[in-house]
Amino acid sequence: SAANVRYHGRLYAGGTTLCLVSLLLFSISRSYLLSLPILLTIGIGAGIFSSLQGAIVVLLAPEELRGKALGVMSLAIGTGPFGALFLGIMANIKGATFALGLNGIAGLVLIGLIAFFMPAIRRPILVDVEGHGFNP
Repeated sequence: SAANVRYHGRLYAGGTTLCLVSLLLFSISRSYLLSLPILLTIGIGAGIFSSLQGAIVVLLAPEELRGKALGVMSLAIGTGPFGALFLGIMANIKGATFALGLNGIAGLVLIGLIAFFMPAIRRPILVDVEGHGFNP
């Protein structure tokens, strides 16, 4: 259950990494039967990413700022179509395999940099009796 999760950031980074590594594998896969379980792992990683991005914001934002923090998160999610546009242009120019592989590599580099330069992502998020999260 969510109450038993202490290292939300690690799980978030792990789910993101699972999704991106699977995307990279999918980009080079030529087998339909191999691609199906790879797509399943992409979905599992994306599910972990999606569920934890909002949960971490809600846990760490002060109660009076949660709405604003979730609004900023929604604004960031809203930039997704620009990434999809870039991916489509790249697929048109270089091919879908190249575009998906580039997306996977770029994402892995970014999550690696975030995990390295933001040590708070590796620390536990503790929740007090009132349900407020804090990162020691």
